[in-house]
Amino acid sequence: MNDFTLWKRKVLDAIQDLADLGYQKRAWLGGGEEVASFVETVAALLDDSFFDQFLDEAPRSQTQLDDDSWAAMDQLRKLIYAYEEAETDDAILKDPKWHEVVKQAREVMSLVGSIR
Repeated sequence: MNDFTLWKRKVLDAIQDLADLGYQKRAWLGGGEEVASFVETVAALLDDSFFDQFLDEAPRSQTQLDDDSWAAMDQLRKLIYAYEEAETDDAILKDPKWHEVVKQAREVMSLVGSIR
């Protein structure tokens, strides 16, 4: 396993959390073993996984991701940066604009899930 495979796995794990509303409800609002917030969930992708650098610098050939996957991840990045955070995690979970982000994260996972 090369460094890019590990990096890809870290990115996809963070995207999976964005794609999973059930996880978000449990982690952001309580009621489950997971503890996180909107900020922590997004930071896991953008900061901890270096998502921008992954999309801009990782050699595609070494990540084994196709053009559709890259395009879907780039669209996810655009939606995340365009999202205007609501006042509370509960409000974010009810926000249709957040649901667009979740939908795009699910699209990414549907494209890359089999090669993960």
